[in-house]
Amino acid sequence: MILGVPTLVCYDSLDRMLASAEAGSLKPSGYVIIDNGGGFDGGHPSHTWMDFATARGAPITVEKPGRNLGVAASWNRIIEVASGEPVVIVGDDVVLGDRTLMALDTAVRAGGVIVEAIGHTLFAITRECIERVGWFDENFYPAYCEDCDYSWRMKLAGVSAGGIGMSEQIAGTHEGSSTLRALEAAEQDAVVRKGEQENQAYYREKWGGAPGAEVFKRPFDGHPPRRWRLRGVR
Repeated sequence: MILGVPTLVCYDSLDRMLASAEAGSLKPSGYVIIDNGGGFDGGHPSHTWMDFATARGAPITVEKPGRNLGVAASWNRIIEVASGEPVVIVGDDVVLGDRTLMALDTAVRAGGVIVEAIGHTLFAITRECIERVGWFDENFYPAYCEDCDYSWRMKLAGVSAGGIGMSEQIAGTHEGSSTLRALEAAEQDAVVRKGEQENQAYYREKWGGAPGAEVFKRPFDGHPPRRWRLRGVR
């Protein structure tokens, strides 16, 4: 099972998360890191997660796109790089428990096509889920509402998310909003404003209502979108 993580500015948190993954009872078969901030240097010298992963033959892919792809596009890219293998996607501000990956792997092997540990902050997803639901909609940029959009589309496609236990040993811990706090005040305002205004406006146009109050059963009620490329619903 591949472990994929997008990151932007929280490289210390990322290092802790990767170290927790490599220390778990079930280790990832490989890593995919989407370095949207371009500052990942392989980890803090006090941690040797990369050495351990390399020694056991786990491939580590680090992509530096040169710009912030945003959450949805980063998730899509991780799934693409995994080439059909189940993927655990995790935020860089999560510390995995000893049995987190084992619990997710067990749930996927039992037939789960998408399994949540901490919502869309930590979840496993399979290629079957992408085939049934579609890709994440990259028009939700840089973040906010992409998870609500996918959850609604899962419901329309008849796909239910499995879950695992929420103890720290299994699901791990989540700091929450660390990327937002790490940004400068002006950048924080811009991200929140876009999430609250543009992304939600797009969501309402796409589904006829806000998250939790959707009306349409098809994107844009079956009409062609006015100005968006809909990779997430291809």
